[in-house]
Amino acid sequence: RTGFKQDLGALGRQIVKGIGETGSCRLLRIRRGASGPEAVFRFLSAEGGMNYHVMALRLSAGKPRIGDVYIAASGEFLSATFRRGYLPMAAEANKGILDKLLGKENDFARAWPQILQMQALSKVGDTAGALKILHGLPASLQGDKFILIQRIGIASQAGGQEYQDALAAFEKACPGDPALDLLLIDLH
Repeated sequence: RTGFKQDLGALGRQIVKGIGETGSCRLLRIRRGASGPEAVFRFLSAEGGMNYHVMALRLSAGKPRIGDVYIAASGEFLSATFRRGYLPMAAEANKGILDKLLGKENDFARAWPQILQMQALSKVGDTAGALKILHGLPASLQGDKFILIQRIGIASQAGGQEYQDALAAFEKACPGDPALDLLLIDLH
């Protein structure tokens, strides 16, 4: 639980850093979601990037709390991102857990070292190395939304057909996804 709270604090610091001196965060509206009220925010970074966060609001001990956050750029709720990040650590701590994980979760936990290496290569600008690892991931992960968004980020560094193919792959695998319009701005 402490680690989870630290991760949320890191998210807040990352948002503030991304906004910088010239970016902005704006509450667009409060709306009624499927499981209660939601606050919709638009973030504009100092570098010109844009993202939307939908914060699911809950009451806990009579006080308003954020239950979960949907992040448009990642195309998923923060709880799903945290779960994916903690699966490999749980598998490392308890080797028997891999036998209990099913399908894609098992493949994801096994491929985690390669995914981390792919992200590290991308971060230092080795786009070709990152793409080689990405394309070598198990077939069960190639259509996973998280991997597809990673692919788009890496392919955007390469540009050209690689980037167009990554965007088209996301559009095919995730039709109607709320993140689709934000990600496809460059495609159309």
